[in-house]
Amino acid sequence: MSSQTRLRKTFIAGNWKSNGDRAFVNKHCMFLTGVRIEKNTQLCIAPPNIYLQNCKTFLAHLFSICAQNISQFDDGPYTGEVSAKQIKDLGIDWTIIGHSERRKYFNEDENIIGKKIEQALKHKLNFILCVGDDKDGKENNCFEIIKKQLNTAFEKIKNNNWDNVVISYEPVLEKENGNILAKEKEANDLARKYFGPDGELYKKKESLMKPIQDEVYVAVKDVAEQKGYTLVLDKASTVGIMYFSAKIDISDEVLSKLGYTK
Repeated sequence: MSSQTRLRKTFIAGNWKSNGDRAFVNKHCMFLTGVRIEKNTQLCIAPPNIYLQNCKTFLAHLFSICAQNISQFDDGPYTGEVSAKQIKDLGIDWTIIGHSERRKYFNEDENIIGKKIEQALKHKLNFILCVGDDKDGKENNCFEIIKKQLNTAFEKIKNNNWDNVVISYEPVLEKENGNILAKEKEANDLARKYFGPDGELYKKKESLMKPIQDEVYVAVKDVAEQKGYTLVLDKASTVGIMYFSAKIDISDEVLSKLGYTK
């Protein structure tokens, strides 16, 4: 261990899991371009693999883009797998390893997770290591379960360099028991009631802000079209997109070149 203690940034990650489509991704990317980031804070999002490039194009200047999973294998005859080397080749620097859903639904044990850590280290991928108790275990052996999961990483990171590793604790047992889920649902329901798309405060905010936003957008669009601009950025603090012409949207062409079709 270093004799000096270094303060790390606050790390906030959002895992989109297997959710969304192109419209969902584009809508949320446009929304997230307006995020204001606090000092010493690092933001990270993990979209499905097929949308990594889309998110990277829109958000790499604000967010770290993260894969949700990597293969335990290097390149080879492993149909359906995506290797750490391929993720790195996309320009993606982060991946999740050991998520509870991978452990539960895909039977990933410490042997598999250890191999994935080796692949991440080999190809210089930073990773979020998920650890948590076992839903089938008893509360008094949770510590031993988590200790075993952490030891998998300790054995692989020989040089004790944890600068590019984030540990994420998932309280699986408590969630299964409903202790946390009930409180989360209550909080989410309350938040939706007031701040969700159909919430009272959200609707009030929209009614007040939309006319102003529309007026600003029309003014920016008119100026851009008069001067022949295809992209207008807001550089007030972090960069955000105020207007872009449909002429510069090459998403379909890029996806077609990659072999994807609508």
